[in-house]
Amino acid sequence: MTKEEKLQRLLEMQEHPECYTDEEIRGLMADEECRQLYEQMVRATDAVYAEKVKATPQSRRWLRVAATFLGVLMLSGIAYAAIHLVRSNSRTEQVQAEIAERAIVQQSALNVHNSKSDTIHIFENAELQQILQELSAYYNIDVTFRNEQARHIRLYTKWNTSAPLATMIERLNRFEKVSVRLKNNRIIAE
Repeated sequence: MTKEEKLQRLLEMQEHPECYTDEEIRGLMADEECRQLYEQMVRATDAVYAEKVKATPQSRRWLRVAATFLGVLMLSGIAYAAIHLVRSNSRTEQVQAEIAERAIVQQSALNVHNSKSDTIHIFENAELQQILQELSAYYNIDVTFRNEQARHIRLYTKWNTSAPLATMIERLNRFEKVSVRLKNNRIIAE
C-alpha cells in the first residue's frame, strides 16, 4: 500500500470508525507509516487544545471534532500538494526528453544532408548489432541492447545514408522480431 493510500485509509477510518472492525484498526496502526501519520494528526489536535479552556463536556467534544477536522484538512492539503508536485515534475522531465530527442533527430538529418556522399548500404543476412553499430557511428549516437538475443537477429535491409535516422529506425521496426527506438541520444533495441 502506498503512502497516499495509507493516508486515505487513515482519514476514512477517522471519519467513519463504524465502518472498521477493531482488528482492521489495529492492523492499520501496526504499520509504522500509518502510526507516524496518526501521531502527526494527534499533535495537530493537541496544538488546538494547547490553550486549556474549561468547557462543558459537550463543547469539548465539538472542539475535538473541530481539531480533527483541521488536522485532516491540513494533511489532505499536504497530500494534494505532494501529488501535484510529483506529477508536474514528471511531466516536465518527459517534455524535456521529447525536445532533446527531436533535436537529435533533426541534427542527424542535418548531418546526413550536409555530407557529400549519398551512399546505399545493403545488409545481407547481417546481425542487428552490426547494423546498429554502423548507424551509431554514422549518426554519432549510442546504442543499447535491452535484450541480448536481439543482437543476433539477422536481417536483409537497405540503408540510404542521406535519409534521416528516424527513417531507418522505422524500416527496422517493420520486422516482426525487432523493436528499435530512439530516446535521449541513444538507439535502444529490444
